[in-house]
Amino acid sequence: MIMVTYEQALADRDYLFDTYGPATDMTGGWFEGEHLEKLLKRPTKAHARQILSALICYWFETGYDTGNPYGGNIPDMSDPLLVEIADRHNPSSIRT
Repeated sequence: MIMVTYEQALADRDYLFDTYGPATDMTGGWFEGEHLEKLLKRPTKAHARQILSALICYWFETGYDTGNPYGGNIPDMSDPLLVEIADRHNPSSIRT
């Protein structure tokens, strides 16, 4: 994974969630487990960046939430920004 800034990771997460919707099964369990505990114990931008990047990897691994009540589009792998985000956080996610 290429090292990204907190601001870039947040922008990438916002683009994914705003354009395509949240990851599948974002009921709170994913974050409330180890990630929330670690962030509360070490509330730094560096740690938040790591969590955002992990969330983005999770999004690519599980896909977007098709039952999202707020809408969202089907991920379009011809979207250059989507491919760029995948490459930045989890290059193997779209290469299968």
